[in-house]
Amino acid sequence: MKNLLRFQLLVSFLIISVFSWSQSITITSPNGGEVWAGCTAKNITWSASGTSNFYSIDYSTDGGTNWTSVTSFYNTTGGSYAWTVPNINSSSCLVRIKDSNTPSTVDQSNNSFTITAPLILTSPNGAENWEAGTSKTITWAATGTGNRYNIDYSTNGGSSWTTILSNYYNTSGIYNWTVPNSPTNTGLVRITDYYTACMTDKSDNIFTISPPTPTLTLTYPNGGQTFYAGSNYTIQWNSANLTSSLIALDYSTDSGKTWIPIVTGVSNTGSHSWTVPNTVSDFCLVKVKSVGTSLVDSSNAYFTIKNPYIEVLAPNGSENWEGCNDYTIRWAQGGIANYRFTIAYTTDNGVNWTNIVTNLYQTSSTNSSYTWTVPNTIQGPAKIRISDYNNSSTFDVSNASFNLSKNTSIIVTSPVGGEQWEAGTTKTISWVDNNLSRFRVYYSDNGGTTWSYITSNTTANSQSWSVPNSPSANYLIRVDDYYNSCYSDESDSTFTVTPPTPVITVTYPNGGNTFYPNENRSINWSSAYLTSGFVKTEYSTDSGATWVVNSSVTSNDGSDSWSVPNVITSNYLVRVSEYNNPSLFDVSNATFSVISPHITLTSPNGGEVWKGCETKNISWSVGGGSGSYRLEYSLDSGATWTFITTSSGSSYNWTLPAKLSSTKAFIRVRDLSRGISDNSNSKFTIIPNTDIIVTS
Repeated sequence: MKNLLRFQLLVSFLIISVFSWSQSITITSPNGGEVWAGCTAKNITWSASGTSNFYSIDYSTDGGTNWTSVTSFYNTTGGSYAWTVPNINSSSCLVRIKDSNTPSTVDQSNNSFTITAPLILTSPNGAENWEAGTSKTITWAATGTGNRYNIDYSTNGGSSWTTILSNYYNTSGIYNWTVPNSPTNTGLVRITDYYTACMTDKSDNIFTISPPTPTLTLTYPNGGQTFYAGSNYTIQWNSANLTSSLIALDYSTDSGKTWIPIVTGVSNTGSHSWTVPNTVSDFCLVKVKSVGTSLVDSSNAYFTIKNPYIEVLAPNGSENWEGCNDYTIRWAQGGIANYRFTIAYTTDNGVNWTNIVTNLYQTSSTNSSYTWTVPNTIQGPAKIRISDYNNSSTFDVSNASFNLSKNTSIIVTSPVGGEQWEAGTTKTISWVDNNLSRFRVYYSDNGGTTWSYITSNTTANSQSWSVPNSPSANYLIRVDDYYNSCYSDESDSTFTVTPPTPVITVTYPNGGNTFYPNENRSINWSSAYLTSGFVKTEYSTDSGATWVVNSSVTSNDGSDSWSVPNVITSNYLVRVSEYNNPSLFDVSNATFSVISPHITLTSPNGGEVWKGCETKNISWSVGGGSGSYRLEYSLDSGATWTFITTSSGSSYNWTLPAKLSSTKAFIRVRDLSRGISDNSNSKFTIIPNTDIIVTS
């Protein structure tokens, strides 16, 4: 029995030994010399015999000293494993494969192969000391990435990360990073491909972010500037990383030997408005200090403090400026508050000044100008004064007089002064011009204080003027250009408008008229400048030898009623005189007549041929009244008369009876109220109407 047991054990041992001896694994890839890129998919391949088909796969990056598991108990009969190559960088890489059930059955790469990392951070990579607030360069090398990256940093050795950039496109491998003010001794930077998270690298070792260095730099005034006393200027400075929030400012006018406080503590805003003191010096400095620290900076070089000034450059003497033209007043200045000025001129050497413009704003702080249209009303020697609008004690005046001359585009030739023009008369104003086309004419009765239009638009060189009834010795005439009133001239001196001569003028009847007795007529007249509101009217029948009163007093309204007397004569006149001034009168220019009344038949008046049934017009004229008229006809040369009609007009349309027939016909018209009549001057013919004839 014991022998049988020994035999079985021996057989089993032999079987196992034979089986183990027949197992084998042979790696075919990677087997040495390959170059595989990290984060890519590669196939590990092998051949095997007699294995359990369960495998453990490891890799080493240090030539086999240390191994990292890829997989274990991987079941396959195909001899291949798809491996995502890790993101490492090594040329001493090996792969090892074991039978998971028989670890002694093993093979590894015959020689080392290389894994290249697609993304390698090159800076910062450990031990750097980067100051917060400075600009530093993060660099990396990339192969096969998408060129878009996420960049992060850590201040705690990688326990947490803060984004610097996300989805950052870059092909240069360089990014300038403003180092944050987060001091640490355990800083890291990490870069990752935006599309493939496997492609990532971080600093190999920690680096340092050191606290920022505090800085304080005065930037203005920093030397060479010119400041003007009383003006406001802005002191400017730059600062960073100060431990104090307050700033003190001082100035010196003696090269820094002594300092005078401007402000002892203001917020660190980078600027402060300073009203420059009235201390003139070429050796001025400004100093800025961080309150509570030793940090200080001052102007790099001296600046200057001057008094404000104005200097007239033009006109400055001997110029000739003609009225109505534009000229440029020029000046230099410094330190004028708000750049505002007043410009004035004098024509009496400074005794009196007339403003040209006040509160004039100029944008330049050094040289300025103003265009002045010279008035055409001032002539002779003149000077210009320019002063500070806010401080009139700062000014300058032309060094010498210049000349203002009159523009002669228009010259009034009449009246020029000294004339005496009677009110109510018509006078001619005249002038000459230099190629102008349209004018306005004015008059003044108070020496030019106020002006009134005579005409607002004329193209002539003269104007008729009805002299107004406002007597004065202070009249002037002015003519100016319609389009540019500066082109103007006026009488050289005043002229006189004298009181008007009172006048009465009979206008009707004024000679040659013919009237009839008892007619109601009016005596008409015109008058001007009478002292009374009443007149007296008279008539004469003997050419003015004697006069008969019509109205001893009547209103001076230009008309008075008159009943024509029954005196037949051609020697009539009328006279109108001022009621309280009989020496002022007027008489009809010529005699007129009063004649007896009459009536005159005008048609038919002889020789006509009228036909029965036709309508003919009988007409007549009347002198000396109107009334009712009787019309008759005669067929026998006036021996007998037949009534036609009674009419109140001066014509009548008569339809002749059909059968009338005569070669001795007459018409008679009779004024029924005055008993006067008139017949046709000679006979006319009436023939019967034969349009219808009864034949049987």
